[in-house]
Amino acid sequence: MDEALVTLGLRKTFRGGRVALRGLDLAVPTGCVFGHLVPDGAGETPTTGRLPPARPAPPRRSGLTMS
Repeated sequence: MDEALVTLGLRKTFRGGRVALRGLDLAVPTGCVFGHLVPDGAGETPTTGRLPPARPAPPRRSGLTMS
């Protein structure tokens, strides 16, 4: 299956040496929903800030057919 998002060794270190994110490897398959649930202070903001912006899904036709 193709991945919609892949990170290998994603890191974030603030000035002064404080490490916010240390070596995140992540693969989210196309068509899957990804939830980022972590305790406060676990690097959720630096992680999200380094991921590419989400793109809207392509439009799909939908409807209801009754006969």
